[in-house]
Amino acid sequence: MKKVLNPVTGKTEVQFTSTLLSINDELTENSNGTMYARCTVEFKNQKGEIKKSTAIIYENNFKHGVEVGQKYLTTANKGNDGNVYLRMSHLLATETPDVDDFNFDMGAETPSQEIVTTMDMGLEHQG
Repeated sequence: MKKVLNPVTGKTEVQFTSTLLSINDELTENSNGTMYARCTVEFKNQKGEIKKSTAIIYENNFKHGVEVGQKYLTTANKGNDGNVYLRMSHLLATETPDVDDFNFDMGAETPSQEIVTTMDMGLEHQG
């Protein structure tokens, strides 16, 4: 799960992987005039528990084609009413690489370390 800032609403959202269990072919119109379909997804919550929930998928994503049993990028947002709402994308979800998958030196950085740019080193583009 990854927290992201929604640039339109300014609210924090959580992105995660969910498996599409079923989808309703009937489209519904929201208050903004955007069409969406309801679907059922399964995901692992932050406690590691498997949960099932209703989600929506917008018509523009639905048109790309989605397949029951596939894993898709899904976003959770907290509504003004305090409820959590899930929105599934058409983008297939892949496992996120872990730092251990690569040879990164993850030593602690101290505030005294400075970031040096190519301009600081006199290597700016000479063109």
